[in-house]
Amino acid sequence: MNQKNPSGALVKGVLIHSSQPLTGDINLNAAGDIEPVPKTYPNGMAGFGLVSLGSVFGWDTNFVTKVFDRVDAAKEGRYCFRVTQNTGVKDLPPLRATLSWYDRPAAVSGTATLVSDLNLDILTWKYGDATSTRYPGNGNYNYDSVNTVERADAPVAQLANNLTVLVLVRAHTLGGAQNYSLVLTLPNSNSVRFYFSQFSDI
Repeated sequence: MNQKNPSGALVKGVLIHSSQPLTGDINLNAAGDIEPVPKTYPNGMAGFGLVSLGSVFGWDTNFVTKVFDRVDAAKEGRYCFRVTQNTGVKDLPPLRATLSWYDRPAAVSGTATLVSDLNLDILTWKYGDATSTRYPGNGNYNYDSVNTVERADAPVAQLANNLTVLVLVRAHTLGGAQNYSLVLTLPNSNSVRFYFSQFSDI
């Protein structure tokens, strides 16, 4: 990526953004109890999955990567685009967004909670619809108030033409000056067209 001085939050976000689901079973204890890896991510067994940097960097041509670094969290982040053509491609990756930040120090006597709590959502609207479909960060519809990384996937390449997509970053609480990093990967194909706004290539 064309980032000469990436923040630590961006490096962390890229690693987590790249992770892929694990398969197989896990030996949970000395008794030999076996359970399959959970299907939802993140989870307590596999975290966000297996790091695979090829799913972020341009080693494949079926996606485009966008990054935003050191963004002021005091302003609501809106990253908008439209799917203007879709001929039914089924094998493209989902749109993925990963939000990452370093939280501010908490009081020594404070409880284990975020000082700055940011939230990530992907919202999609089909043309003519009054309501949106929401894909929340870390799959938590009540919002994640524990982690400083949130990731969301939306299967935009499998949805209809004239689809409006909004990647939304909002601060639930701020403990002072705070910035964040955002990584996006978007499906890329001759069968899918995007109209971008508020984006810059990397």
